[in-house]
Amino acid sequence: MANFLKVGSTVLPTPTSLTVKKEPVWSSDTGRTQSGKMSGNVVAEKITASVKWNVLPKSKMDLIEKHLKLGFFSVTLNDLGTFPAYRGPIQAERWNRGNSEVWYRNISIDLIER
Repeated sequence: MANFLKVGSTVLPTPTSLTVKKEPVWSSDTGRTQSGKMSGNVVAEKITASVKWNVLPKSKMDLIEKHLKLGFFSVTLNDLGTFPAYRGPIQAERWNRGNSEVWYRNISIDLIER
């Protein structure tokens, strides 16, 4: 699936899986009343996209790390559109396949709407 995941204008490797959460953001005065009833207002809904790859060569991992930098960036995810985001930790297992080439497996990153 071409152009499935882009950061700015850079196309990143197509993920193996994508899990999307749409989370409500509540007003700052949200809480429980003395009787236990929830009180407050939803002020927005934000996306958290958990992106995973099974196996990537070092060159593709380097591309991901270069463009999913610290701070805020523009991300485009196929059917979710484009939104400003930041990332959670990059998790990956370094894997030597028995030759001198370095690969990574079980790569996961959360992309969180700003």
